[in-house]
Amino acid sequence: MVAMASSQAQGKRIVIGVLPVYDNSGQSLTENLPVNLTYMIYRDLLKNSDYEPKLLSPGALYDPDAIDTITDYATKAKADVVLISSILPCVKINNLKCRLKMEVRLVNVGNGKSGAKATNDTVDVATVDLMRTVAAAYVSSNYASFLKGPEDFEKQPLGKGAVKLADWTQAYIGTTLPTLDVAPTGTDVVGKPTTCDMDIHVRYVTKHSASKSYTLIVNDKDETSAIKDGLATFIMQSGPIMIRVQANDPPYGMPIEKMYQTSANLDCDSMTRTLSLDIGSAGDMLTHWQ
Repeated sequence: MVAMASSQAQGKRIVIGVLPVYDNSGQSLTENLPVNLTYMIYRDLLKNSDYEPKLLSPGALYDPDAIDTITDYATKAKADVVLISSILPCVKINNLKCRLKMEVRLVNVGNGKSGAKATNDTVDVATVDLMRTVAAAYVSSNYASFLKGPEDFEKQPLGKGAVKLADWTQAYIGTTLPTLDVAPTGTDVVGKPTTCDMDIHVRYVTKHSASKSYTLIVNDKDETSAIKDGLATFIMQSGPIMIRVQANDPPYGMPIEKMYQTSANLDCDSMTRTLSLDIGSAGDMLTHWQ
């Protein structure tokens, strides 16, 4: 496979920006299926040493059809390619079942070249399980259950369907990437695991202020108690870190997400180990090390 061989030859990995799975189902599944499916896609990409997956958070105004806006944001996020995916309306089979429908495509951020859209409509789910998912979204008054990761979700009937969609997405990426002429820019694979202290803070960059109150989950561990005066300090192992954060004190009128999913790679050999989670005016999040 051309793209993979190039990545190995240069010692660089392909940075795959994983946009949130967009809920276009009409079922208000945002707090369950799309959120967990996004996480699952990212987690599965980590298993391939030629990829450097990066969770992207383009904000509440995100539109999967606005390609120019997406590539502009993905460029700022330093992604080589971006994965755009949507859950479409569930196709009714009968009164008891419907068929989940998912659409994906890859776009080369550098040259704008787009892979062909692909659609999966092979996963059947019981209507009652879909209704439970919707009900859970309305009943939940906080997001603790969604902040801890998809482990419990994957055991549920709908979660088992999501596993199939995640597997199908991996196959699509594997066959489509070599056609996009990607020039890898990712970091080298992290070598010997080491541990070190790191810091995280959340900033509202256009307001020139920082969050003092947020919920923080790092690699499925609640680190909220580590936050002191807006700065979280804790011990981590070098390598990929997956972050879920809920900002509780946004400036008035700022259209923030209910929950952000983002990621980074920690290098314990570096002296730069403060990760800034920067929320922009449109509620989009970008990360950088300081």
